[in-house]
Amino acid sequence: MRRQALSITLVLATVVLALATAASGAPARNACTAGESTIGGVKYETFCGPAKASVKTGGKTLTFTNGACVTTSSYFTINVGATQLLATGKPVKAYFGLDVGKVPGGEEFGGRAAGGDGTYANVPVSFVSSTGTKYLALGATVKLTNGRKDGSFSGKLLTGGSASGTFSC
Repeated sequence: MRRQALSITLVLATVVLALATAASGAPARNACTAGESTIGGVKYETFCGPAKASVKTGGKTLTFTNGACVTTSSYFTINVGATQLLATGKPVKAYFGLDVGKVPGGEEFGGRAAGGDGTYANVPVSFVSSTGTKYLALGATVKLTNGRKDGSFSGKLLTGGSASGTFSC
């Protein structure tokens, strides 16, 4: 009887500890490691953080998590997942990215600096599915909202068809 009471006490203590940890708001561990890596001879730059994106194309919905956004007085950029650094080999990691405004290096995407919310035309949007299919829309329309923390896009893909989606930082 004493052994059964001890077992019940241990189970209850474990449950109470688990509930207390969950209620404390302790952050969950994030398995993402930012930076360069090589997989199967292919180099990647991995981005980590709260940024995410969802893309609809060809009757499919693709989701991307673990990303980072950068905003300055002249541009906005979002990178989610891992981008292939050299265009050799088939990608094995999913990626979503776009740049709006005057980015470092002098390129201007969207026709003007992107210092605030608004609609920008002719923006390049690229993404790679988890199966390695690459997509590119060079002339997409991007709408930045909520202080450039959220946005949406739509455009025609170079390979045919169209894509649209949302993103958030």
